[in-house]
Amino acid sequence: MRFKRHSHRLHQLAWASSGTLSVDAGTQRWVLPTARALWIPSGVQHEAVSAGASSS
Repeated sequence: MRFKRHSHRLHQLAWASSGTLSVDAGTQRWVLPTARALWIPSGVQHEAVSAGASSS
């Protein structure tokens, strides 16, 4: 599943409850297995892709 580039008015905490989630923001990429989360400040443009059978 892919979430196209977007931003939020409020901060967001991104994580994968199963599988992995890849988040691109600016020039950075984070790969989030189930044991990791990423704080995304409000207004930051980002996109996310879930790998395989993941859920977020």
